[in-house]
Amino acid sequence: MSRAAPAIASLEEARMEQAAEAARTARRNQPRGLLVLAGVLMLLALIYVGVAAMGRASAAEELDASKEQAEEALRLAGTLKAQRAAQQAGPVQVQAATALRTRIEQAGVEAGMKTRVPLPQTRTELPPGLGSKQVILDYTVQDEDVSALLQWVKLSVAAVPGLEVDGVTLRPEAHAWNLRVKFSRWEKVEGS
Repeated sequence: MSRAAPAIASLEEARMEQAAEAARTARRNQPRGLLVLAGVLMLLALIYVGVAAMGRASAAEELDASKEQAEEALRLAGTLKAQRAAQQAGPVQVQAATALRTRIEQAGVEAGMKTRVPLPQTRTELPPGLGSKQVILDYTVQDEDVSALLQWVKLSVAAVPGLEVDGVTLRPEAHAWNLRVKFSRWEKVEGS
């Protein structure tokens, strides 16, 4: 038996040595450099994508701001063009505020409103250097028929030259519709 024990021990040592040699060979055959290089490239690509996404978001915000600024410039240019065209057309017939309100009230009757059009809250704005003023008429009207209210707005704009709708708020209530409409009109300042 004593001879078998050293033979088993030497076999065990030989097996262990072969396993260690196989492990060393496997480590040498692994492309560790390629794996490290692929990892570094992946990290660089992720950083590039992150920077590009942040740049895109910033550019999109700048584009939106530029669009809003361009739309505002176009709106102001249209207002200026309309004022210049009205000024070049000759002397502007300035109508009294009561005549304007009368035409708007008459439009309410023509539209078939059951309630009378109340007096508006009137405000005048004088932008510097334009030689004209903006008159803003703020009406709050109630009626049972919403189509009559909307027809009144349409007929008012048609009845008064230069009258524009600046804002409309329509709310249903228990037995009627509540309409708030802001009309505006540019007029030449007397003495300009």
